[in-house]
Amino acid sequence: MTNLEIPSEHSGATFLEGQLLVAMPRMTDRRFRRSVVYLCAHSREGAMGLIVNQQVDDIDFGALLERLGLPDGDDTGALFDLPEELAGLPIHRGGPV
Repeated sequence: MTNLEIPSEHSGATFLEGQLLVAMPRMTDRRFRRSVVYLCAHSREGAMGLIVNQQVDDIDFGALLERLGLPDGDDTGALFDLPEELAGLPIHRGGPV
């Protein structure tokens, strides 16, 4: 298989889901320069990864949940009531890979 072929379900080839991609030293795309990307999903439809070695500076996990307005799962509609150690977790960059 060359690096341009897309594996088929019957080819025996595997996708890269669950693997780490490490940017080459001369990567010029500033979004991925000096990045380590964990591939959360990879299929014929595309890929989704998280950059695991670059934190977002201006938001933590608690603030992200507040911005998203996610309910806590009960019927009150309240936002998550997170313990401080979870609310302060850093957020890492991610997106389509």
